Amino acid sequence: MSSTVALKVAIVEDQPRIRESLRILIGGTDGFRCTAEFESMEDALAKIGGDLPDVALVDIGLPGMNGYDVVSAFRALPELRGLRLIALSGYGQEVDLIRSREAGFEHHFVKPVDFDALKAHLHRAQF
Repeated sequence: MSSTVALKVAIVEDQPRIRESLRILIGGTDGFRCTAEFESMEDALAKIGGDLPDVALVDIGLPGMNGYDVVSAFRALPELRGLRLIALSGYGQEVDLIRSREAGFEHHFVKPVDFDALKAHLHRAQF
């Protein structure tokens, strides 16, 4: 990522306060731009549009389609196949981390999310 191009981040989170906090933190960080916020997977699938994100932060405990379903749903859309997916969850047991990795998430952050760790992960060159 060049220093002049902001990493476009979408947030899929059903809790308004968490969604708003992430939007504010991402928007206030150099190199990141929050392009969309969705309260459910269905909302994201219906509304994702022209300003496609580079990364989606996805709550696993969503109502309806859960975060594990998001990987196959997003991967089914040709324009989103390269989308990087990061899980957010209140569940942080080893089995939860394994399940999110097997589902196709690139990383799993346990809530409350350590924003400095998330920011560092997004900035890593190999990401």
